[in-house]
Amino acid sequence: MSLITEYSITARPDRRIVEVYDADAYLGDDEALQQSRTQVVAGNGYHLYLHSLQPDIEVQVTIRVWDTPRSPGQTLRARSLSPWNQRRASSSSTSSPSGRRA
Repeated sequence: MSLITEYSITARPDRRIVEVYDADAYLGDDEALQQSRTQVVAGNGYHLYLHSLQPDIEVQVTIRVWDTPRSPGQTLRARSLSPWNQRRASSSSTSSPSGRRA
């Protein structure tokens, strides 16, 4: 499975929702929108809803297009940690058992 292309954009959730959709298929999907509230992410193939609990924090959305569909059960890992996760990972690795930084 080879990566064909990748697109990234920074967005701010509107009413705690980030929408990604095909420009030719703008019509929304109320069922997918409702599912995103419990599943965090839901879509219908043309419209993707990402639900956020924090409406005022910008998010980075990355879309990757692969040359073949992934196999059932195959998981994909993120290519790199966001700056936020990098800080959390480095602080947890340097913490002592008492919770204080070493």
